[in-house]
Amino acid sequence: MTAEHVLAPSVVVMPTISPSASLDTECVNGGPGQPQTDTWLSHDLPAWAVQHLRVQSARTSWAAVGYALGAWCAASLTMRHPDVFGGAVVLEGYFRPDFSPAYDPLSPAALEGYDLIRLARHRPPPVAIWLLTTREDPLSHPTTTHFLAAARSPLTVTATVLAHGGHRVAVFSPYIPAALRWLAQTLPGFHA
Repeated sequence: MTAEHVLAPSVVVMPTISPSASLDTECVNGGPGQPQTDTWLSHDLPAWAVQHLRVQSARTSWAAVGYALGAWCAASLTMRHPDVFGGAVVLEGYFRPDFSPAYDPLSPAALEGYDLIRLARHRPPPVAIWLLTTREDPLSHPTTTHFLAAARSPLTVTATVLAHGGHRVAVFSPYIPAALRWLAQTLPGFHA
């Protein structure tokens, strides 16, 4: 897409978002002694990239992209840190954390800060989100439906809701070019 002058040359950073295979942090900051994944992904990693990769630091040059858990992280990072990220591509993600029974680090008050549906309704940030879900996806579709109903300006959402497909890579893969075109048209840092 860069060779075709559709998308600006871009640096893609693909961090491992869980500190171990047995611990899904849902990209949140846990309590004392627990991983601070939100801070690491929203501040430490971008600062490292700006210092070492000579990338732009403007929020309109930064987008988070992910699938499933990664899509939740992309949405959360973008909506909770609009000073860092201007947009997100959310492929079959969800809009509230989905902790395992073995790890739930948030108090009810802290959990409210990660409820993106509530944020979209009461304090929508000035960010853009492109999302894809299917009605047959039991993980993504329920919260996405509530998120779409809650979203309001200055938050902008472009949604693709498929009737069929479930929760699998084969469903969203054909839509990646459309998501990248949207990114190139929406955030100035990605304009060709």
